Amino acid sequence: MQTQVKAGLLLLVAVACGGGNQPGAPAAPSVEPSAAIMPSVTSAAGSVSAGTRAMTVVEPAANGGSVAMVSRGGSGASAADSGGSAGSAAGSVATLSDSANAGSTASAGAAASSAGAAASTAGAAAQAGPTLPAIDDPGKPGPFGAEIVASAPGLETHGLFIPAKLGENGQKHPIIVWTNGAGGSSDFYNNLLSHFASHGFFVVADKMSGGNHDPEIVEQKAGIEWAIAQAASSDSPYAGKLDADRIAVAGHSLGSISSFASAAHPSVKASIHWSAGLTGNPVGADEAWLQGLHAPAAFFCGGAEARALPRCSGDFDNAPASVPIFYGTVEGVDHTGVYGEPNAGEWGRAGVAWFRFTLAGDESLREYFQAPDCTLCSSPWMGKSRGI
Repeated sequence: MQTQVKAGLLLLVAVACGGGNQPGAPAAPSVEPSAAIMPSVTSAAGSVSAGTRAMTVVEPAANGGSVAMVSRGGSGASAADSGGSAGSAAGSVATLSDSANAGSTASAGAAASSAGAAASTAGAAAQAGPTLPAIDDPGKPGPFGAEIVASAPGLETHGLFIPAKLGENGQKHPIIVWTNGAGGSSDFYNNLLSHFASHGFFVVADKMSGGNHDPEIVEQKAGIEWAIAQAASSDSPYAGKLDADRIAVAGHSLGSISSFASAAHPSVKASIHWSAGLTGNPVGADEAWLQGLHAPAAFFCGGAEARALPRCSGDFDNAPASVPIFYGTVEGVDHTGVYGEPNAGEWGRAGVAWFRFTLAGDESLREYFQAPDCTLCSSPWMGKSRGI
């Protein structure tokens, strides 16, 4: 497969969570906050030392074939099959709709708007650019392909996972700001973040996480503000290609905790919190952050996470009643499982479905989350929701 390198982009393989190394695999995030930081990372597309300029392109193959990941630059160039089939962009498109919340609390009734996006009490719908193309399965690679950018221009703390067909046909892309687990780097989450990008989401990913949530909150806010500025600046390489009216935050473990604080940002329209909750959390996080949620939030936990499960469940019970919430667990999954599977397995499927539903107004995916008969309410999932 032939790929084209886009001039002017410094492209990287983004980084992974520390602790629990396996031979030949990226480090998994620590269950407890940790100061461990990996000096270099390894991905399916080759090894790249921290700070190396490199480019990885993930392209949907023709005729439903495998998705190829090609790495160029850095410490070597290689290609690896990432599994799965490219999603088709043919057919009808989902209607994009969102609401300007200006920091106000979303009501559960407005969350079930006809556009399928969670609506705030402000009630002002925003339209921006063409809609994302329809898909058949959020678990399969999307129609955009993915590129990994080593350093966001002007934001060295973050790398980017972006659609390879960025801005094609005037498309403006929803934005996800991601934070890793304790002591880790985003390479560990490569399959998940690349999967988001292949479905048209522009991912701003923290390169390395420490062991304390406070600096991560600062960096996640910086990622949000950077994305807003890039969308507004005519000098940005991403001018006209980003939809700053559709921003989400997400994270795993320590990143999940940080994302609760960041979700209070008035520009955030949705969030996902993986494998860590605020209720009864011993790491010094402020449980009041839970009350700052004002936009649809999903809490995902592995069914084998004995420590995280009661906290995730407690957050579902204690989150503001006016906010649309989904809580789901996957049988047998532990704290760091699934991320290494093609397209990040069930986490990738659920994550794309949630963000297409809440950010891109894809009403067809409401059924994934509308309990008690939701798609993610049956084996291997157990799920419950309110306000959806």
